[in-house]
Amino acid sequence: MPTANFFLEKRIDKLSGLLITENVPIYLDFSFNGKRLQQFTGFRVDADKWDDGIEKTRGGIPSRKRIHSGKVKRNFSLSSEINSGLTALTAKLNEIYESATALKIPITVEYLRNELKNDPSKKRSVNIFEAYELYIEEKKNKDSVNTIKKYRSTLNHLKEFFGNRQNVEFIDLNLTTLERFKGYLIREAKHTHNTVVKYCKALKAFIRWASNRGYSTNPDYEKFKIEGEKEPAIIYLNWDELFGLYELKIDSEALRQVRDVFCFGCFTGQRYSDIANLKPEHIIDGIWANVPIKSHNARTLYIPLNSFALKILERYRNLPTGRSLPVISNQKMNDQLKDLGQLAGLISPVTIYRFLGGRRIEKTVQKYEVLTTHVMRKTFVTNALSLGMQTATIKEFTGHKSEKDFNRYLAVITEDKIKAMKIFDNAGTRSRKKTKAR
Repeated sequence: MPTANFFLEKRIDKLSGLLITENVPIYLDFSFNGKRLQQFTGFRVDADKWDDGIEKTRGGIPSRKRIHSGKVKRNFSLSSEINSGLTALTAKLNEIYESATALKIPITVEYLRNELKNDPSKKRSVNIFEAYELYIEEKKNKDSVNTIKKYRSTLNHLKEFFGNRQNVEFIDLNLTTLERFKGYLIREAKHTHNTVVKYCKALKAFIRWASNRGYSTNPDYEKFKIEGEKEPAIIYLNWDELFGLYELKIDSEALRQVRDVFCFGCFTGQRYSDIANLKPEHIIDGIWANVPIKSHNARTLYIPLNSFALKILERYRNLPTGRSLPVISNQKMNDQLKDLGQLAGLISPVTIYRFLGGRRIEKTVQKYEVLTTHVMRKTFVTNALSLGMQTATIKEFTGHKSEKDFNRYLAVITEDKIKAMKIFDNAGTRSRKKTKAR
């Protein structure tokens, strides 16, 4: 008789060298006629939520007596969904096996795989909210924390859009509904253009995932057109502003620390999340080996620290936190940067604009009012370009991969060059005045 069991994949994380225990794929082990079919079931679960079904003695030595074929523990929110799926898979395999035996069809591993692939029962309609939870679980080991937050926010908006209905199926997501959802994000949630684009892209990616997984999706989603993001203005400090801030005398210890962390980012070009994660052991011989935490697949960036960055680090040696710098939450940092910028006299006018419901809204403010941690990387890149650093070298420091994203900085530098060329206009004006004076 054939037997079907389930087990968790055992795979070592390349970076840590430890066994992966989160969002682990559940595999099927189907034995028949001396052969064995092993394949991914389409479900994932954390290792501590999995019951392998092997009875254990009081001495802790496992016997081979199996109580069940492996299942998710009941204290997991999606246990019923996953366990039902595993039970259905076992029943389907037994049905395929018995039918082939009755029809005298040679049963091979490849035959079973093909029959499972063509299984019409897999193309079922399900509650999209339950499926979205599975989607997020699967993505946890692949995408960054911020990306997972985006998925979660998209799901929450979708629930609000449907009035917290629990019986919404994929077939309900026709083109009209998707367009209405986009309108909801603009008019009711009052999100900016780029935020709407972000959520719509996340939803479309989820529906595509569901379609590839065999859920009965509405094909209209492919016709759902999403506009590109609008590029916001680049806010940065020029060299004089940055250096003036770096040498500014500040009485408040809290603002001094905010200044130092901000300037460290401006001198290294790294994200605030990576600076917050920086520890002394990450720096060897003055070179910071930074593994960006924004992406699971990010390559290590090697940042030779300049004298300004090293001097800032020296001020905070042996912090009790074990970190290299006295970082605070990103929100508190952004709030205090406004006070710091005002104290430093960063009052040059800056025009910012946002797109809301197809309208471009412009507003001119003083630079300190828009000072955030995002300004750090922008300041590093623009000043590095202005000072003559090669673009390829800058990308090695910042980890920029997209030419489109990086070329925005080149446009800023072009504006600086245009202003510089006005030196000739000014020189000509002075010459004319001298000629007239004669």
